[in-house]
Amino acid sequence: MKKYLFLSIITLCCTNLAFANDTAPGILDITKQMNTELLQFSNKMYSCTPYKQQLSSYSRPVFYEVVGVEGNTCHVIKSGQNCYYPKDVAQSYASKKIQDYKKSLDSINRNQSYNSSSVNTEYYNKMDNQYCKYN
Repeated sequence: MKKYLFLSIITLCCTNLAFANDTAPGILDITKQMNTELLQFSNKMYSCTPYKQQLSSYSRPVFYEVVGVEGNTCHVIKSGQNCYYPKDVAQSYASKKIQDYKKSLDSINRNQSYNSSSVNTEYYNKMDNQYCKYN
């Protein structure tokens, strides 16, 4: 009985390792594609240039749009929210995002880990809470 339990555990571990090795490049490719698409969006947000994008790396349609300048704000639609960032805030926000996505892409290209989600999360949440509202 112990022999079968031991063999079952070894088989399970080997199967999981093989699965992880098979899927890891796919995950990195998806992450790279997502970061590239969001980098494009952030560049348009920085200049508040009208731009609409459906992110292809998600399993369900996710749309990001820079509507453009409205008064003294940059109107952005993302994650189901209408955001009206003052122009200087939009540039600061986008600039930080651009830096994060570039660092993330660089790390992926060098096969190193980089957790961009923790870099400026508090800042992004504060700005989104202040300037964004759900439709």
